[in-house]
Amino acid sequence: MSLLARYLLQRRVKRYSILFVLFLGLFMFIARHTQRRNDTSISVFAEEKFPYNEGLLHSEGNSAYTFMSQKLQRVSENWDKDPIYKRIFSSVDYDYKILMHWNTSSRQDKCKWLISSLYSDPNWDNRDIFEYSKNGQYNNTFKVAAENLRIYNYCFLNGNINPLQFFDDLSIPFTDAYDFQKRMVIFLRKTSSDDEAYLYPLIKNVRNGEIIAKPPTKLSPREYNSNFMGHWKRESKGKGITLTIAPGDIKLLRSLFKVLQRQGNEYPVQIIQKGGEMTPKMESLIKKYALETEQDVYIIDLAPILDPAFAIQRITKFQNKWFASMFNTFEEALLLDADVVLYTEPEHFFKMKGYQDTGLLLWRDRELTALETPDRCAALAPHLEPSVEEYSLLGTRQKYRLTESSLKIHNEPEARTLYEYFHKKIVTIIDSGVVVYNKRQKLHALMTAEYFHISRKFAGCVYGDKEYFEFGAFAAGEDYHIEKDKASAIGSIEYHSAKDKYYICSAQMGHADENNNLLWSNGGLMNCKANSAADDFNENPKYFKAKYGDVKTLEAHYSKPIDIQGFIIPDISKHNWIQYPECKRYVYCAFVADPPVDSNTGKLVRFSRKNRQIYKDIASVWFEGTSYS
Repeated sequence: MSLLARYLLQRRVKRYSILFVLFLGLFMFIARHTQRRNDTSISVFAEEKFPYNEGLLHSEGNSAYTFMSQKLQRVSENWDKDPIYKRIFSSVDYDYKILMHWNTSSRQDKCKWLISSLYSDPNWDNRDIFEYSKNGQYNNTFKVAAENLRIYNYCFLNGNINPLQFFDDLSIPFTDAYDFQKRMVIFLRKTSSDDEAYLYPLIKNVRNGEIIAKPPTKLSPREYNSNFMGHWKRESKGKGITLTIAPGDIKLLRSLFKVLQRQGNEYPVQIIQKGGEMTPKMESLIKKYALETEQDVYIIDLAPILDPAFAIQRITKFQNKWFASMFNTFEEALLLDADVVLYTEPEHFFKMKGYQDTGLLLWRDRELTALETPDRCAALAPHLEPSVEEYSLLGTRQKYRLTESSLKIHNEPEARTLYEYFHKKIVTIIDSGVVVYNKRQKLHALMTAEYFHISRKFAGCVYGDKEYFEFGAFAAGEDYHIEKDKASAIGSIEYHSAKDKYYICSAQMGHADENNNLLWSNGGLMNCKANSAADDFNENPKYFKAKYGDVKTLEAHYSKPIDIQGFIIPDISKHNWIQYPECKRYVYCAFVADPPVDSNTGKLVRFSRKNRQIYKDIASVWFEGTSYS
């Protein structure tokens, strides 16, 4: 063969080899793309036999998922229409490949598109939950804020992506990591790359006065502040007790500390305040109570980290509990109301199976059928669930489907409480006097619950903070456990001869374990913790005069300790809870047959002499705390 012929043959072989490689790559790309498009990705509960995404709502027009879904659809449609040479060249485009192979892309790559999609509305802000509408047009800000928080959790709380580097790479001209944080975490103080101080609360040991004002980190303020919630979550360590206290309830702390001392508590106690409400006199009393009861007590002042306007306008009354839940320093926390009484050592709560299994343990409320979930609140059920688009893109799923009729057939308390609220319209389902949780696992759920609480759409749907603990965890897609029994009335057991029933009337709710031993109660241990005798008498003089005679007799009754003889959980199909005018109408009576008849599932427990003495001793310790001036 001549030299020229050999040369021409080699060129031909080389040319065909290149074409072969290109077509082989194209074939593999098409095969992979076709597989992605045809993958239905259906999740099914084994006992329910229906696709999880059946009946989910579509995302709203201002949702990042709407933009993302439209983008993916356009890419898919263009792929089907484009000539082969365009498909070949587009296949080497990195961003294009992420979209074409979304299910197998990395978290970093997915977050790049999700955050970019969020900024498709350059004015997005989770503060929209304060409003009913935006720019005169209806937007489901309630649902979108929950979606945004799930994206935030996916990328920066659980995802551990560095927001500084991330936003530098993202190159959106009008934003950065600090702008993103302020729009997403609406209660935080605004920060910037120029700040020289750390975003960090003041943590004061009340017994020795020592103050911690900066985080245990080697990061610069610029780095630390850009992802404060992520760093705060990862720094959480140890176990402890956390609470918030209103100025008018400060003296309840002495009773609480005395009971903790009696129970052998060795955990630190952190009292969280938004800033400004802790007077020197209050702090002096807390120190005195801590020294007297040998409790390791800290005050955490959140003023350095909170947006001042938000703190003044939004953090009022029950709102304070969310900040006590989020901004203690513990990994595992026991969140208490100040009027709670513990009948076992604090360590027991962290050992309970429901907490060990899920990282969040809750208890049920009284089942008050006289109070109804408003229709507009029950109608929000589908908006707590992920959209069709979110489920398709991230596979987001929750413990149950609120809008499926199959929710009714579940017997576990987590399903029953949701069914009772959204379908049976029983508004009282959770008692949050004690909440046991792992903050590293559930910070996202706590943030979601706080947003629901301040949302204009959920306004008036819940009394205080209680049910939001479940709704926040549910919407965040987090697991949680609720103890089986509903709250009980605790106190002295009386007999109603006309009704042939036993009853307990009490301002306290009790919660027992599976062996009927009391774990905790709320409402203190007086017949009435509120100093309301005169007000109550004046409001309903005929009732109180007939029953007590005069105000002094009523005051004496209110100030007496309750006698814990047992507890009653009524069967509300037979006997509803009955509310009485005493103690600002906080007194409820529970009735039950003894022994319960076959058709009555109510529960009456009479405590043993030994247990009655234990509870009497605890009540004596708690009551001793009330005598301190």
